[in-house]
Amino acid sequence: AGLIVTTVIMGIGVYTQLIPRLNARREEKRVAKAKVAMPRNVGDLFGRQQDVQRINVAFEERPKCVALTGHGGVGKTALALEYGKLGLADETYAGVGMIVMEGNSFKVDDLNSIATLLGVTYVENPERYISDVYDAIARRADRWLIIYDNVDDEKAQKRVCSQPHWKQENVDHLITSRLQNWDRFGKRVELHV
Repeated sequence: AGLIVTTVIMGIGVYTQLIPRLNARREEKRVAKAKVAMPRNVGDLFGRQQDVQRINVAFEERPKCVALTGHGGVGKTALALEYGKLGLADETYAGVGMIVMEGNSFKVDDLNSIATLLGVTYVENPERYISDVYDAIARRADRWLIIYDNVDDEKAQKRVCSQPHWKQENVDHLITSRLQNWDRFGKRVELHV
C-alpha cells in the first residue's frame, strides 16, 4: 500500500509540473495559428507597461484610431508591435496587420501579407485592394488590429483616415506618427524617451 501511495504522489508531482509546460505549448501553438502580418521577431519591451495601459484606456472609448506620437526614435513602432503581440496573446485580436507608409502611399508588400491571410486576391488599384482587405475583415466575427506605421505627413494622414473602412466596428487602428494633430481622428498617446 505504501508503494502505491508513493507512486500516486510522485505521479501527481510530475503531473503538476507538466501542466504549465503543456499550457505554454498550447499558447505558443494558438498564437502561431493567429493571423499575423507583422514582423514576428518582436522582442519583449521593457519599461513601457504604462504606455501599453494608456493605449488600452484610449481604445476603451472606441475611437476610430489611437495614434502613438512623438519624436523619431522614441519607440513608437516597437510599442505598436508589442501591443499587437500582447493583443494576440490575450486574444483581444484574432489578427494583426501592419502597413508601413511610404510618403502617402501604402506599402504594397504589407497589404499583400494581410490579403494573403484573408484569401484576398491582388488587384492593381491600391484603393480597391485595401477596400477588399477590409471587406474580408468585415465578414469575420473576430476583432483585428491594423497598425499604420510612419504616418508622418498630412497627406498620408488624410489618405489613411479618409478610407471608407475607417469606421469598421471589428477593427482597431493603431497609428505611429510624428504628427500631433490626431485629436479630430481619434485618441493620441504621446510617447517620450
